[in-house]
Amino acid sequence: MTSPTPDRTNPPTPPEESQRFEGLSLGGEDRRMVKLILLGLLWAYMHHFCAGIRFLLLDLHKGIDLPTARKTSVAVLAVSLTLTVIIGAKLW
Repeated sequence: MTSPTPDRTNPPTPPEESQRFEGLSLGGEDRRMVKLILLGLLWAYMHHFCAGIRFLLLDLHKGIDLPTARKTSVAVLAVSLTLTVIIGAKLW
């Protein structure tokens, strides 16, 4: 038995660019959903970053008393939301 040899005189042509990515296009609603998910992930990262700075300060015994700790927790939320809005606006 012999194995079939490929026809090297007529190689297959690659698909056109529009055909290659035809199945990957997202509609308007899908794009909005992806952006919403990415904004949520961006906020999670910003909140984690800001909370990490807060906990570094707590490790240095800064802001340990209860009223200050409550104020810094609200500040972390406010700063993370603000950074998310600023960075999200620049990205889109």
